[in-house]
Amino acid sequence: MPIKVGFLVGKDTDLVEDPKYEAVGDTSFLKDLPDIYRVDPDSHEYLKNCDQGISGQAHADVAIPWYIHKHYDDIEVDIIFPEDITLKRLKGNLVNFVVGYDVINAVFEGKERLEEMTRMFKTCGNIMPSWEVQEFIYMKSTYMTRLKELGVPMAPTIFAHKGRRTPEG
Repeated sequence: MPIKVGFLVGKDTDLVEDPKYEAVGDTSFLKDLPDIYRVDPDSHEYLKNCDQGISGQAHADVAIPWYIHKHYDDIEVDIIFPEDITLKRLKGNLVNFVVGYDVINAVFEGKERLEEMTRMFKTCGNIMPSWEVQEFIYMKSTYMTRLKELGVPMAPTIFAHKGRRTPEG
């Protein structure tokens, strides 16, 4: 019985179907990718949200799970569009990989959506990277400060924390 693995998609900037990438890898496995997972290069919308007849291209966030779907019979792939993310769906998978859409995207969709996504990511228990890791990497000042404490060399950095910064510097 295959394990069920979710992939949260939503990128429109990591194109993989382009002749310039042919030298780096074989994308022939994408030939039978359903069009709903392709992105219109002009509107940056998934074709499922476009007028019929528009053609699109696959991006990395969809290509990864589609490759797994094509090559690993012991994994049932669940490609999850941003509008289809629910706590029930996330919990229905053994693990969910954030490969496209995350809480940073939700920030641009408004306070209510951000709160909803944050709640789901914090409580589903099977998101990868974990909520704690995501939160750590989203806050550059947090991870850079911690790495500096651990002795990791980095360029001198000044953090301008919200509420403590001014146009004057």
